Amino acid sequence: MHKTDYKSKKIEYEESTAPKIVIDDEPVQVSHDSDAGEYNAGELPYRSFKTVKELAEAVVDQRLQPGQDGGA
Repeated sequence: MHKTDYKSKKIEYEESTAPKIVIDDEPVQVSHDSDAGEYNAGELPYRSFKTVKELAEAVVDQRLQPGQDGGA
């Protein structure tokens, strides 16, 4: 698993046909469309990403928006 920090969040991710993302020790539901070569997450239902890292960063951005995940 790759490890990185993004906007003060700890991200672990693995790019494969069975991708994995963990943000601050919380797993994220991820799927891979092998025909399109894109990754998707349940939290971002209408968006696709070329890499798991881009998807993980977008999930962090979504969670940091006001009103998301207990935010103000």
